[in-house]
Amino acid sequence: MNETLFLWDFPGGTAGLCAAGALLLILCIISAWTTRRPVALHVRILMVLTRVAAFGLLLYCLCSPRLETKRRIRESSRYRLAVVTDESGSMRKPGFWKRSRLQDAEQYIAENLTTKGRFDVEQFRFSDTFHPLSQTAEPGNRTDFLGTLVSQIPELESRGFNGVFWLTDGIDTAGRAEAEAAFSALAGSQMRHFFIPMTAPLEAPPSVTLKKIEAPAQAYLNTEIPVTLLVRRVNISKKRNARLVLTRNDIRLGEFPIEPGTGVQTIQQRVAVRNVGTDRFTAELFLDGKRVETQSWTVAAVTRKSTRRILVYNGALEYGNRFLRNIFLNDPSVKLDIVFAPGVIQGRQAGEPVRLDDRLSLEKYDVILLFNLNRKQITPEMERVLRSYAEDGGGLIFITGNPMVAAEFANSPLEKLLPVTFSEKYNEQKRYDARTAGIVRLITSGRRRPTDFDYPLQRNSEMRYKDHPLRDFVLTQTGQASPIFRQRLADGSFTFIIPRFEDFAPVSKAKPAANVLARFRDETGTDHILMAYQNFGQGRSMILATDPLWRWRLKTVSDDPSFELFWKNLFSWLALGRSCDAEWQIPNRIMEAGDEAEFLFRPGSMLTQPAALDFRMKKENGMETVLVPSMEKKRMRFAVPLKEAGNYTLTAFYEEKAVASVDFTVTAHSGKRDEDSALEPDTALLERFASLSNVRLLSGTDAPDWDREFPAEHLELLEEATLPRWNSPWIYLAAAALILLEYLIRRVFGKLV
Repeated sequence: MNETLFLWDFPGGTAGLCAAGALLLILCIISAWTTRRPVALHVRILMVLTRVAAFGLLLYCLCSPRLETKRRIRESSRYRLAVVTDESGSMRKPGFWKRSRLQDAEQYIAENLTTKGRFDVEQFRFSDTFHPLSQTAEPGNRTDFLGTLVSQIPELESRGFNGVFWLTDGIDTAGRAEAEAAFSALAGSQMRHFFIPMTAPLEAPPSVTLKKIEAPAQAYLNTEIPVTLLVRRVNISKKRNARLVLTRNDIRLGEFPIEPGTGVQTIQQRVAVRNVGTDRFTAELFLDGKRVETQSWTVAAVTRKSTRRILVYNGALEYGNRFLRNIFLNDPSVKLDIVFAPGVIQGRQAGEPVRLDDRLSLEKYDVILLFNLNRKQITPEMERVLRSYAEDGGGLIFITGNPMVAAEFANSPLEKLLPVTFSEKYNEQKRYDARTAGIVRLITSGRRRPTDFDYPLQRNSEMRYKDHPLRDFVLTQTGQASPIFRQRLADGSFTFIIPRFEDFAPVSKAKPAANVLARFRDETGTDHILMAYQNFGQGRSMILATDPLWRWRLKTVSDDPSFELFWKNLFSWLALGRSCDAEWQIPNRIMEAGDEAEFLFRPGSMLTQPAALDFRMKKENGMETVLVPSMEKKRMRFAVPLKEAGNYTLTAFYEEKAVASVDFTVTAHSGKRDEDSALEPDTALLERFASLSNVRLLSGTDAPDWDREFPAEHLELLEEATLPRWNSPWIYLAAAALILLEYLIRRVFGKLV
């Protein structure tokens, strides 16, 4: 829409312009009648008119006349929506009324999601693969619901979709991803997500099966290993007495009841490694008192062949360094290097200088501790090198209990490596300086004559040195399950290690992928994050937002090892990403014939020539297959098709000597798809997803509230153009011509009196 207006400005507006015009007319008449040249009346009138016209043009210019054109462009926003439909076996199976859940989903789409106008809708399908509706694909043998969420949410977001509608029964039979990973993918998404459960009743017999076993191939002596088992349960009730029994070398480690209902149950157990050798673990599933499945695997318990190296990089002189050094003073398995940033200590430091901006100098360290650093001591190159170090498996921990220092690192590149974001607002809590306490002690000692300034200083209680009480860490559920805070007792049980601190730095919030280990609630009831970690590439990054805890050690009895055990557990856990010994990594100890398995091998730092390694896969009948890896940074990747069922062993040979091995089981493909037996919708999983702010759970009959979820947004652009009408050449020429004409009239028709 275009709108053109003629505008002008003059002091006083219209009244001012009229007054100026009248005054100009009077002035022209008076000047014409008082001229010294006698002329006829009509000549005088002509003179008045020419003068009025000339000065009228000048008055026109003074009004700043102009044409203003306004052009309004209005655009309505359009939304891109993705409709993703589950086409797995449980969705295609007909129910009692001969209708499948897939047919219900197609009907819902036709009635509620075929929107037009401001919406662009694209449809997709998935079972074990994800594809557009326009591309026909045969449904696979499994349903990779959780894996589809993890892999496709970033992909759909990168393609510019604003919302995704998921029509599914929530069943996942592939086991390629866990619910926590899908939950994190949804939490980190900027799109709106809508889950429409397809819950048409279907019948399936009760069953329990082991879908996944996660266990390391080897473990170090005097450590704990995590064992994770995923059990698929279908139509299980309490009277079925379903349970899983876990044993090691025929000694029972635990019995775990299988929960009623349908879905995937995760069973986790931490097992202490106390003896060198190979331990055989067995998982047995029981249903109605009968053993229905048995799976076995081995874990090699070895002694650590290499020394853990830890770098403590200080930005200031810190009393806590002495305590850290004393912890590992008589421990040959750990080498602790304490260095200082340039300018902290005058003179030359002992040993070779360590530079955080030199990737090669950090390569020998398993853990880097950043201690009391300020923002100016970290350069962009250091941040780049530390990022690369963590991605390649290094452990990184940042410690500060100073609120002002934490505020300096808010929105910094280093903060992107850490599991939290810092608060930019400095917490102006009372802080007691040691130098102030020293001055007070000198004044109050009586060794000098008091002055008028000393008396109020002594009376001021805020300036006196006080012994502050220590506060306890409050462990979260993740913290209670972490080996960092556990102390193993002689009878095999454990007790929690609860660190104590004096100062802490405020943390704004934890990142979506972070795991909070410990919190603290202050006097106002506000929760503060004290300790958290996140996986970063192949390594781990951690924040300890407190002082270095040495005051905790001073207030414990001498025979209490809690302080030492905490730091040893912490550094051992952070160093797990940089295994110095050769090790196999496989995602699952149970696989199915016909699949393509993916294995990883880390050569570690003990093998000087990784290119000399040979890899073989041996079946229980003695048949061997030579494997050829593809290099990926500092590890080797194998893609191996599993053609036959049986028990297999992977072995890595270095100079004809076995350096690492791992076993796994390949089960025969039964021909019956898992989703043909797993038929109960997992609505509990979808309800958990709906607890996120960007996720909605809709019923199978209700249409989305479009105006609420995707409000109409109009974009209005205003384009203005101004065309001045007073600075045209013809105006100046006309005014000059009129003045010249009046001059000629006076000269030609008048006589000088």
